[in-house]
Amino acid sequence: MPPEAGSTWLLGRSMMLGWGFLSALAAAYLILRRPTAHLIAGAVVIVGLIGALPVLFAGEVVAGLITAVISTFLLYLLWDKSWQNTLLPVAMMAAVSLIIGFLYIYLHAFLLRNSLFFQPTTNIESMEQLLSFRVLEASQAAGFITALYWFVFAMIVAAAFVLGSGFKQRQRQQQGLQPGYMVLIAAVVILPFLIANTNLHVIQADMIYKRGRFYDNQASGEGNPEMWDTAIAIYKEALNRTPREDFYFLFLGRALLERSTIAEDEIERTTLFVEAENRLKEAQTINPLNTDHTANLARLNTRRVPAASDGSERQERIDTAEAYYQDALKLSPQNSVIRNEYARVALDLKQDCNQAIEVFTESVTIDPFYEETYFSLGDVYGRCAAERPEDEREDYLNTGLDFVEQGLNLKANDARAWLRAANLYEELGLIQESIDAYETLQQLDQRQQLAASWRIDMKQAELYVTLGDEATAQAIAEQTLLIAPADAAPSIQLFLSQLLGTAGDSSTALEHVGGERPLATLDPLARNEYFDAYPPIIINQNNQYEAVITTEKGEMRFQLFAQASPLAVNNFVFLAEQGYYDGLTFHRVLQDFMAQGGDPTGQGGGNPGYMFVSEVDNGLSFDRRGLLAMANAGPDTNGSQFFVTFAPVPGLNGQYTIFGELVGGDETLSAITLRDPEASPDFLGDQIVRIDIVEITN
Repeated sequence: MPPEAGSTWLLGRSMMLGWGFLSALAAAYLILRRPTAHLIAGAVVIVGLIGALPVLFAGEVVAGLITAVISTFLLYLLWDKSWQNTLLPVAMMAAVSLIIGFLYIYLHAFLLRNSLFFQPTTNIESMEQLLSFRVLEASQAAGFITALYWFVFAMIVAAAFVLGSGFKQRQRQQQGLQPGYMVLIAAVVILPFLIANTNLHVIQADMIYKRGRFYDNQASGEGNPEMWDTAIAIYKEALNRTPREDFYFLFLGRALLERSTIAEDEIERTTLFVEAENRLKEAQTINPLNTDHTANLARLNTRRVPAASDGSERQERIDTAEAYYQDALKLSPQNSVIRNEYARVALDLKQDCNQAIEVFTESVTIDPFYEETYFSLGDVYGRCAAERPEDEREDYLNTGLDFVEQGLNLKANDARAWLRAANLYEELGLIQESIDAYETLQQLDQRQQLAASWRIDMKQAELYVTLGDEATAQAIAEQTLLIAPADAAPSIQLFLSQLLGTAGDSSTALEHVGGERPLATLDPLARNEYFDAYPPIIINQNNQYEAVITTEKGEMRFQLFAQASPLAVNNFVFLAEQGYYDGLTFHRVLQDFMAQGGDPTGQGGGNPGYMFVSEVDNGLSFDRRGLLAMANAGPDTNGSQFFVTFAPVPGLNGQYTIFGELVGGDETLSAITLRDPEASPDFLGDQIVRIDIVEITN
C-alpha cells in the first residue's frame, strides 16, 4: 500500500479484487462448460468494461485503458448473437447511467468548489457590500439542492419520453400517445413551480439558516457587531425563501435583540429593539402556541428596561414583560426556566422580594429536580435579608443557605453556587465554612470565569483575619502579591498595610506633588493622563470618610464606603485632595438614570493616566437612588470618572464599583441639568466647583 494512499485507493483495490474473483469464477464456468457459462462470463466482462470508466475519470488513464481494452477483446471472443436483445441493452443502459451519474458528480464537485472558494467579484468597500457578499456566499449551498432537483426532474422526463417512444404502434393507437405527451408537457411547466414552493425553498432556507447559525454562534462568543449583522442578514435571506416560517423569525428577532444590546448609538439601539419586537411578534402571529415566541417577547421588554427614557416607560416595559411571562406560563405551566425568569423580573426590576420568593417557590414545587431554582432561591433570600427587620435576617440567610445546599446535592460541581454559599456562610458568621467553600470554588473555576484566583485568595485572607489568624492571612496576601497582576497590587498592599498597622494618613500622602490642591491650578485638559500609576494608599479603613461635592447648583454630601470599596475610596480621596476634580463638569446627565462627572476632557474619554481593578463583589447593589459609583469602559478600567444614580438601576450590578452614598443634598442632585453628549448639546454641563474630603477618626 503506497504511503499516500487513501480511502479512494482502498476502494479501487477492493473493486479490482472483486472483479478478479468474478473473472476467475467465470473462467471456471467456461472450463467446466456450464450451460450459462458464456452469459456469466459476458456479464463479468461488461462489468469490467463499465468499471474502467470511473478509473478513467479518476485520472488513472493507463490502468483504465488497459482494463477497457482487455474487457473489449474478451467480450469480442465471447460474443453471442443472442445477447443482442438481452445483455447489450443492459450494458448500454448501465454505461449511459454511469456516464450521466459521473457528469452530475462533476457538476456537484464544481458547485462545492465554488462555494468553498467563493470570492467577491469587486472590491468590498462598505459594510453593506460585505453583508451582501456573505448572504450570497451562504446561498451557494442552496445551489446544491437546486442542481439535484433539476437533475432528478430531467431524468424523470427523459425516462418518460424513452418509455413512451417504446410503445408499439398498436398500443399508441389504442391508448393515445399524444394526450400523454400533452400531460407530460403540462407537468414539466407546473411541477417545478409546485416543488419549489412546497419543498425546494424550505430545504434551501434551512441550508441558508444553518450558515447564519455559524455567525450567530461566533457573535455570541465574541460579542462582535459584524458577526451579528451577518447573522441577521442571512436569517433575512432564509425568510425570503420561506416567509411563513416562525422558527426563522424567532432566531432573527433574537439576533436583533442581542445586536441592540451592544449598539453604541441610542437611535440605532432603539431601531434594533423595535425591529426585534416586530419580528418576534410576527413569529407569535404565525405560531401563537409556541412558548418560545412569547417568552422572547418578555425577554426583549426586560432588556429594554435599563434603556427606558423615563420612569413611566420603565414601568410600562416591566408591566409588558410581566404580562408576556404570564402568557408564556399559560402555554407551558411546567416550564421552570421561564418561571424563574419571571421571578427575576420581580426581584431585579420590581424590587419585590415577596413576589420573587413566591414565584421561585412555585417553580421548585413544580420541578424539584432543577438545581438552578434552588440556587436562585438561595440568592433571593440572601439578597432580601438586608431588607428584613433585624430579628428576621438570620432566618432569611439560613433559609437561603439551606436552598443552596439542596441545589448542591443535585449538582455539586456548580462553581457559582459555591460562591453564593461562601457569601452566605460569611454573613452567618460561619467563617471556616466560608473559607472551605472558596477553596472548592477555586478548584471548580480553574479558568477563573467567576473570579480571578487572586481575588479569592485575598478573600480567604480577610476571613482568616476574622478568625484571628493574622499570620496565615499575611502569608496568603504576600504570596498573592507575587503572582497577582500589576493592577491588583494596590489592593493587596492596602490589605497588608492595614494588617501590619502601616496605613498612611491623608494629611501626609501628597508630598510628591507639592502644594495644597496643586492640580486645581492646571487647566482641566492638562490633568488628563497626568499620573502614570495608581496613587499611594492614603486612607485608613478603620476611619470614616465623607466627600462634599460643591457644584454651581449647591452641595451634596456622600458617605464613602472605605471598608467595602477601599481602592475606589482611596483613589477618590487622593484625586479630590489633589484638586483634580475642581472645575470639571457633570458631562453626562440622563433623566431617571444618573449624573456622570470626573472627566478632565469633558467628553467622556478622559482618565488620570492609570486604571485600577473593580470592586463589584463587595455586597453592594444599585437598589436605590443616590449611590456614588466608578464609571468605567469595562471590567477593571476604573480611573477618575464617577456617577451618582437618580433611581435604582439593577442592570448595573456586577459591572460598576459602588463606593459611596448620598447622605445630604438630594435637592442639589435633582437640580443638576440634564445633558446627553450624543445629542451634541451647546453647553458643557453643570460645574463641579470642588470636592472636599472629611476624615472621621475612630
